[in-house]
Amino acid sequence: MNSQSPRLLIVDDERLQRTLLRGILRQNGYLVLEASSGSEALQILQQDQAVEVILLDILMPGMGGFEVLKHLKADPGSRDIRVIMLSGVSRAEDKVRAFQLGAADYMEKSSKVAEVLARVSTHVELRRANATLQFNNADFKHVLS
Repeated sequence: MNSQSPRLLIVDDERLQRTLLRGILRQNGYLVLEASSGSEALQILQQDQAVEVILLDILMPGMGGFEVLKHLKADPGSRDIRVIMLSGVSRAEDKVRAFQLGAADYMEKSSKVAEVLARVSTHVELRRANATLQFNNADFKHVLS
């Protein structure tokens, strides 16, 4: 990770799950925001454009994770945020749907700490590399015109 701590958003209706993930991630240098519902997550993202990775629960009352993911990918302001879908159960059809809707990854809630950190770190680095590439590409196009 570079000197600026990555900003993450955990979206899960289960307080215990948010607390566990928040603890793991903060101990490893991440700035963590939390939302207990899909609608709350979308409100947070309207105000905070610096979120790099979202850990998003699939099953939540009201607006579920798949619906939130659709909103994220339809909005130019959030479309490039890396989304890791979280599930309490491993179902192939949920994984396929998550990837079809634009999720970057899928992880079971029972994942070990090392796996959580490896996946989050990977997606932060990919997000940052993509942002750098887009910036350099725009700068290159400007030089050519």
